[in-house]
Amino acid sequence: MCFRTNVMVRNYKRTTKKCSYSNESLQMALDSIRKGEMSRKKASNSYGIPRSTLIKQLKLRPTDHHQPRLGRYRPVFSDSLENELVMHVVDMQNRFYGLSLMELRKIAYELASRNGINHPFSKESKMAGIEWARGFMRRFPELSLRTPEPTSMARIAGFNRVQVQRFYSLLKTELDSKKFTPDQLFNIDETGITVVQKPGRILAAKGCKQVGRAVSGEKGTTTTVVCAMNAVGTYIPPMFLFKRKRWNSLLTQHAPVGSVGFPSDNGWMNADLFVEYLKHFIKFARPTASRPLPVVFDGHASHKSLQAVELARDNFITFITIPPHTSHRLQPLDLTFFGALKKAFFREMDNWMTRNPGKRVCDYDICNIFTPAFVKTANIEKAVNGFKASGICPYNDSIFTVLSLHRQWLLSGIFR
Repeated sequence: MCFRTNVMVRNYKRTTKKCSYSNESLQMALDSIRKGEMSRKKASNSYGIPRSTLIKQLKLRPTDHHQPRLGRYRPVFSDSLENELVMHVVDMQNRFYGLSLMELRKIAYELASRNGINHPFSKESKMAGIEWARGFMRRFPELSLRTPEPTSMARIAGFNRVQVQRFYSLLKTELDSKKFTPDQLFNIDETGITVVQKPGRILAAKGCKQVGRAVSGEKGTTTTVVCAMNAVGTYIPPMFLFKRKRWNSLLTQHAPVGSVGFPSDNGWMNADLFVEYLKHFIKFARPTASRPLPVVFDGHASHKSLQAVELARDNFITFITIPPHTSHRLQPLDLTFFGALKKAFFREMDNWMTRNPGKRVCDYDICNIFTPAFVKTANIEKAVNGFKASGICPYNDSIFTVLSLHRQWLLSGIFR
């Protein structure tokens, strides 16, 4: 018969809390010991720091890159270098060349190597470890991983200080000359919608390799929708341009009230169709001599025909054209309305496909699907925010100055 003896284990409690001192206290204690002003024991008692911690810190060689910190973590870069690295990351994002996490790790390795900093990074892959990158992101919560929006080189080059300031100067001259009110300031633009929707997220079983969602086809035709709104949230009924030779009134049977439609050889806008839209716009906006309307739109060739200019002038409409390749920043409809409209349109198309299994969306179904999406999206908030974000109403010619128009390189400051 075996008997188990009980062993009394004495639990010792800490007399002081872990890390109950600051980095500043640690630095002052180390300086006092190095200058001979205090012994290790006296510094430990005076600053409340364990003597073992002071001994370990004294063994480390003090450099500009390694300042004493709490815990076991030994930083590779000093605070100033890490802050400079953050500035470089933000600057690259502002110049449309944002860094991926792997590119950040490569830059960290190069930065440490060129500055002669002792580092634990891999010499084979020539980049910092993933744990360093995660720690860097935790130390700077103002940084985050984002999915960027593809921006063409033409748009990047077109959105420059000279072009943007010229637009704002012309806009200010026009607004000051006739004292326009926000309800008079309109924006006209067109966008394309397709019968092949982008499905939203769906529920699926875990571990399933491929998850499918029924769409109307692999490749569909594009239908152009022309929209207009003013700075107080009034919307003009849209115009639809279908890719076809002959017109059928059934195509717009379920369109928003007041909408019109026309056939187009390629499904896009041309000079003759824009004149038709101007007539439609004038019918609902009702410009008069006592209430002229300034209209902001892009400078596409179809918008600048002689017939369109004369029709606008005869009906008290003033055209204000934004510079080429700047619609992604200066066009109110592009900023707040069209993106939300397309998402709502695709959701309505998903619902239509669910209600009509086995059927394909055709041109005669587009307006039936588009109308509820348009009604949900066309609200006052999106119109007001679109004009505000573009700096058009209220007028703000410096809205893009800091982030987009004054971008300076920091590479020379980092890699010295």
